[in-house]
Amino acid sequence: MLRSRPEKNTARYFLLLIILSVASVSVSAQSKAITLFQDAESARNSGNLELATELYKASLQENDRYREPYIRLAELSFYQNASEEALAYADIAAMLGQKDPVIQVLRGRILTELGRFTEAEEVLRKVLEEEPYNLNAFRAMGELEIARGSLRGAIVWYERALEIDPENRIALLSMVPLHDSLDRRDNAENLIIRAVELYPESFDVHLMAARHYLERGDMGRSEYHCDVALRIEPDNRDATLLYAAILSRQGRFQALLERIGSSSPLIRLPDDYLSFYLEGSAKASLGRYQEALDAFSAVLRIRPEDQITRIVYEQILSDKTDRSEPRNASRIAEAVDYHLDRAASYRSGNRINRALEQVRRALRIDAESVAARKLYAELWRLKGYPAKHLSILEVLERDNSLDTDTRDTIEIYRHELSDSVSGKWGINQFSQERFCYSIPVYISSDRGSMLHSLSREELAAYSAHVMHGYEHLSVPEGKEVASFAESYGRARALSAHYFAILTLHEDERSFTLSSELYSGNTGAIIAKEQIYRTGNERVTDAFEIWAGRIAEALPPLGRVIRYSFSEGLIDLGTLDGIEEGNSLLIIPKDSLLISRGSLGIRFNPEDAVGTIDITGTDELLSEGDIASTRFYDLINPGDWVVKPGNGEGESSTVAPGSSSDRGMPFSDIYKSVSNIR
Repeated sequence: MLRSRPEKNTARYFLLLIILSVASVSVSAQSKAITLFQDAESARNSGNLELATELYKASLQENDRYREPYIRLAELSFYQNASEEALAYADIAAMLGQKDPVIQVLRGRILTELGRFTEAEEVLRKVLEEEPYNLNAFRAMGELEIARGSLRGAIVWYERALEIDPENRIALLSMVPLHDSLDRRDNAENLIIRAVELYPESFDVHLMAARHYLERGDMGRSEYHCDVALRIEPDNRDATLLYAAILSRQGRFQALLERIGSSSPLIRLPDDYLSFYLEGSAKASLGRYQEALDAFSAVLRIRPEDQITRIVYEQILSDKTDRSEPRNASRIAEAVDYHLDRAASYRSGNRINRALEQVRRALRIDAESVAARKLYAELWRLKGYPAKHLSILEVLERDNSLDTDTRDTIEIYRHELSDSVSGKWGINQFSQERFCYSIPVYISSDRGSMLHSLSREELAAYSAHVMHGYEHLSVPEGKEVASFAESYGRARALSAHYFAILTLHEDERSFTLSSELYSGNTGAIIAKEQIYRTGNERVTDAFEIWAGRIAEALPPLGRVIRYSFSEGLIDLGTLDGIEEGNSLLIIPKDSLLISRGSLGIRFNPEDAVGTIDITGTDELLSEGDIASTRFYDLINPGDWVVKPGNGEGESSTVAPGSSSDRGMPFSDIYKSVSNIR
């Protein structure tokens, strides 16, 4: 036993050394974590957010239970529109300090951003139960009300904050866009004047003032305040894009170029792609298309997934360039190949409709592309429309652009289709003038917030391209407009059935398309739609979903083309959803109207003069047995043909968005308010 005593002492000694060593490492790691956090704070305060993010994460590598870096990472992610990531950081911070109201308010704001309004309110109400005068919670509740669509409800919260702190900068600024939107311009003006007096060196104050005066059309004061904001934060992207919008609204594109290209530019962007985008947009507006293409090409090299820049680039290639120049020809060929490669990828995955849209874009760039025409024809064949397939190949035949195999294919299909409905009646179904719903599309220039803020006109044209993919839709124009009055006036001049005004919201990770559809006759609003998308194809997805819903909501409307005894031919076919065995109503020409109060048509089924029971179909034609429903036969060529159940009171309206189509009715206001720091 006496011998074992030194052994025990030795063991205890070594155990103590181990404990002290671990404690020393722990203290050292904690000290290093604090130092890294302090360095991150310095980087954040100097505006270097990328470095700050790296240092906050490095701090957590040293001590993963250090709460403050999680809070900062949650804040940075929130302001960078990475809300899911922000919530993950905030949740960890909350577990490390559950009763901290700062964390809970931040969690409430993030949940609002994610559209989880009920959860956000529960979190914020709990904070206010503990701290009834928490100004940050008041702010968060105001943002929640905006997100829910209640601007007046939001004002109540901000006014409560000002009752406690009359000089609260965030409350003063947050109410400005709310009053502007509610057309309380004097209220907004007084708030801005007060904020500028109190905080003359605040970036957020001058940025909000610039937005306010732009909303009022006071370009001089708007430019002044934006200029001050940029001198305070020269690299701020929001201020840069606003400055570009102010100059472009005045047509001062040369001034914009000078600001971008000077040796000490006022406009400096950390994101090179946006600098190139602004340069390209300004040069395109000045008619310097080759230089614009160079700038847009630079964007696409940096960010090949930039869909809006690609749309603008392709429209210039298609509409504004001399195709005979070798450089342009090369660019056109590259752009066509880009879409054909994507179409081939979609086709291999059996996503035929996606592939068709890619080929349509290729043909928009180069209508004479033989490869695009052949693939376009093949895709229609795969969809089960042989006559459409043949009609596309015949275009190549007229242009003498066929190889022997394709000529043989054409002859085979001509023989197979010789007994079709169109062959029997001797009519080229693809040259018939058909009824289309006329829907011009306008994009609001004074609403919405976009990174690509100078491309609304091009996106309006793109929306027309997408809608023209439907046989029964026609878009006489797509344009950027300044007001509802301008949209309505243009639509009436075009005798449009309906017109759409789109408001677009874009950030680095999401795209929201908000649509208001109006009667072209009365100007009354008919339907509202909001589509929210994320992912690399978010822009084109949003436009395609929106156009598809309108197309689905509008019933096909055809005419009797020929009528002989009991047989008749109508200009609706399988592309319109017509099948053998369908029975359609025949309505006199003057007994059917386009609805002014909903999407669709108006008629009284009792006005029908006959029916047609379909016995044969083509893509755009159908034949059938006609029966009169009157004592005298009153049926004439030119009478309308409709499916039963598509009359007034039964016509569709645009379907509400699915759960994936999250959006906010005042997302531009919400963004401007929630981004105040």
